[in-house]
Amino acid sequence: MKNVLLVSSSGGHFNQLKILRNNLNDQFNCITITESNESFRDNSIKLNKKNYSYKKFSRYNNKIKSFFYLCSLFIDARKIIKLQQIDCVISTGAGFSLPFLITAKILGCKTIFFESFAKISSPTLTGKLCYKFVDRFYVQWEDMLKIYPKAIFKGGIYE
Repeated sequence: MKNVLLVSSSGGHFNQLKILRNNLNDQFNCITITESNESFRDNSIKLNKKNYSYKKFSRYNNKIKSFFYLCSLFIDARKIIKLQQIDCVISTGAGFSLPFLITAKILGCKTIFFESFAKISSPTLTGKLCYKFVDRFYVQWEDMLKIYPKAIFKGGIYE
């Protein structure tokens, strides 16, 4: 069975990730990584050796702290991807997921990114960065194909 790492920040990104996880659980061994916050404590996914939670990340924090936090995420991403023998990394965003997607790509794993459902006519910063290197890039609104012409449109995750 293939090992899939599902990564997202908290909030709406994580809600989309949970929907994907529910659809993938029968076919793949899913491991989840997200940011911890109040809403995460209320979610059905419990933290154990197959699920990881990190302190909430914001690119608007102190620049030096943000840099070191991102560096630590790259180090952890490598450890987790190797330890869990990950075959594919799937993300619904946001910036928190970049170190995991980049590391996965460097290590030869497949990478998949879903642009945010909330973005109907403009890209996210994470989407713009990921579009350049992920193996598959999905948009959830057909109009977003104008911004990401090589993206795949299959409808929204919530549908």
